[in-house]
Amino acid sequence: MLALFKGNILLSIHYNSFYVYVVLFGSIFMISQTIEILTKGKIKGLKYRNIYLIIPIILLILQCIIRNIIVLIWGIHII
Repeated sequence: MLALFKGNILLSIHYNSFYVYVVLFGSIFMISQTIEILTKGKIKGLKYRNIYLIIPIILLILQCIIRNIIVLIWGIHII
């Protein structure tokens, strides 16, 4: 998370892609909701969908699997 605060997005994705997804998508979602409120519904914001929670869970699982495969096959510890 510290890498993301410092502005190093690629390093942050390397450490944990979940944070980048939450910050980027969460910002877009909140901004769209704010615009909807300010325009009194003329411009619609993003609607909540369960897929918004499923995607980061899938990202976490895939990242864990890939890192474990790299450690088991090549013995390289990424972090």
